[in-house]
Amino acid sequence: MAEIKAAKAAIVTDTDTEILKDCIELLNQFGVEVVVNSDSDILKNTVEYVKNAEADGVGVIVAGYKKGSNLAEVLAKVTNIPVIGVPIKLKEDKGLDLLLPMTEGLESAPVATLAVNGFKNAGLLCVQILSTKYGELREKMKNYKSDLKQMVEKKDKNLKEQFNCN
Repeated sequence: MAEIKAAKAAIVTDTDTEILKDCIELLNQFGVEVVVNSDSDILKNTVEYVKNAEADGVGVIVAGYKKGSNLAEVLAKVTNIPVIGVPIKLKEDKGLDLLLPMTEGLESAPVATLAVNGFKNAGLLCVQILSTKYGELREKMKNYKSDLKQMVEKKDKNLKEQFNCN
């Protein structure tokens, strides 16, 4: 699919990028240019990157963070670009210990916080945020949601037929 002219999202993380796959694939499906920043010295280099991201045309940032990290909040402090925080559950984490601190974040650094490992929804929210500027994305999102509705209706019909239900 061709990229939407100038629609760009940045994905930053302080952990393995494999977990970001759903978000990246979904953004690619919509034609949004994706920039990934994953670095072992994440705070220093990523903060510097994010400070310049707006000038580079980035319209939204997804920050994947793990336990003990305040990456999304740090990034939100240094940019006017919307930041979406996605806590990354590692094997030893329970999940809520990642989510709760972000929802109680600083008033001066708002972060749209999604579910633990909710990278597909992060991609969808990126598209919705970008669609306020790019009408073509808004149309693609309408079609995407329509396709989802049809898929659910088809599954419902098949299930009812399979079990002779109304």
